[in-house]
Amino acid sequence: MIHAIGYAGICLGLPGRSIARTVRVANATPERLRALTAANLDDLAAILVYNVTHRLCLFRMNQGVIPLLSHPANTLRWWEEFAGPLRDLGAYIRTHGLRVSMHPGQYTVLNSEHPAVTASAAAELAATCRVFEAMGLDARHKVVVHGGSGAPTHAEALARLEARWQELPAAVRTRVVLENDDRVFSVDALLPVCRRLGTPLVFDWLHHRAHPGAWAARPVAEILRDVAATWGPADGPPKTHFSSQDPDKRPGAHAYGLDADDFRRFGQAIGDLTVDVMAECKGKDLALRHLREEIGLPLSACE
Repeated sequence: MIHAIGYAGICLGLPGRSIARTVRVANATPERLRALTAANLDDLAAILVYNVTHRLCLFRMNQGVIPLLSHPANTLRWWEEFAGPLRDLGAYIRTHGLRVSMHPGQYTVLNSEHPAVTASAAAELAATCRVFEAMGLDARHKVVVHGGSGAPTHAEALARLEARWQELPAAVRTRVVLENDDRVFSVDALLPVCRRLGTPLVFDWLHHRAHPGAWAARPVAEILRDVAATWGPADGPPKTHFSSQDPDKRPGAHAYGLDADDFRRFGQAIGDLTVDVMAECKGKDLALRHLREEIGLPLSACE
């Protein structure tokens, strides 16, 4: 059963709104960062209202909602300067039963072989978690990362990941979750790590199809049950990612829309599990609204 459904980053239904305004490091004056942050938070408020109106109860906030979030060039104590707007956003999210997340980009590699990259990743994760803390949101609102580097071998890379994970502050470890990717770490590789670390695993449907690892023949319904077991009551419903393959691009590339038959197969695999579904597609909210109308998908459980 799908508890709530939503989309990532850009709201196409509000083309004048953006939460990704940023600035080059060379031009990152406090005044410029202050103005960009204020504009991003104002537009985030408008997007959340839109999401409630259309019952899109999951939303992935762009990592740049606070420009240069963890970069040394951003010297603002933004969590203090914008404490009021951030608290108001968090209150709106709680009041309307929304669930938000963030997904640091490809350069956030916690298990890199290079200490500088690892330190930067840890700083980015801590700063991302601080956004949620400033909003007053609990650990159901997650920060999603991939397993990272597979060098020099997967076994060594996963051992590094576990070691670096244990070095993160407890408040970060309770919010950050892992996700299978389409090239390096499949579900079967990450699930044992998540069990040992006590952290949830996000199942990505398209990534699994592109890179199933040792579980190419295993029923997805079985895999989903194992993945769901990594989520505890304090984590909220298990988060899953759904997208359809772009037929003109490499395996794992997101299409603009969401294929209805593909989604029905995903729904059959979910079965009687209660999960949240993040749609990752180029068509964002518009594609999700179209899919919902096409297949008669019930409205999400915004409360």
